[in-house]
Amino acid sequence: MVWSFYDRYGRFPGDCDKNGRIDAGYLADIGGSLDNNPAAGFCPEGATADPDPDRPWAELKQAKFLSAGTDTRDLIKSSFGFLGLASVASTTGDVPANAITLAQVPCYVARAIDIAIDKTEDASRGRIRYFDIENFQVLDTDDPKAKPATWIGGTNCANEDDNTYIVYLFDREF
Repeated sequence: MVWSFYDRYGRFPGDCDKNGRIDAGYLADIGGSLDNNPAAGFCPEGATADPDPDRPWAELKQAKFLSAGTDTRDLIKSSFGFLGLASVASTTGDVPANAITLAQVPCYVARAIDIAIDKTEDASRGRIRYFDIENFQVLDTDDPKAKPATWIGGTNCANEDDNTYIVYLFDREF
């Protein structure tokens, strides 16, 4: 949906200032500021950044990629946690990249997703990364906190059933 929106409108949903980055804030859970009540329709013409986590979803609804009557709080629920669309930075200061964020993902699932997409288990490189929710950053290979870089036994994953946060860097890698 995100890439189809980009093809149609020349920007990502939620990129109101058209700088190439999704402006929406990230949600660690269903609470936070997600209220299913963004300004109606698309970003207003000439708008600056809109950090409302609802904005990308509202634009996907307006473009008819999602049903207009669906509550955003229902859209972001996944089998394991919560989905988000946001622009994220790395701990080494790279230019932010757009990402699909996943919260409350069991470590065994994070590992399986990482191997399926990146063909290797490494939480600090590739398109699937560990997401440091407290600092809103993606751990990078050069960051000492990223070692060991495996999901199990590594950052926030002492056991297979522990929950973690991950991002899928969909438009570029750091």
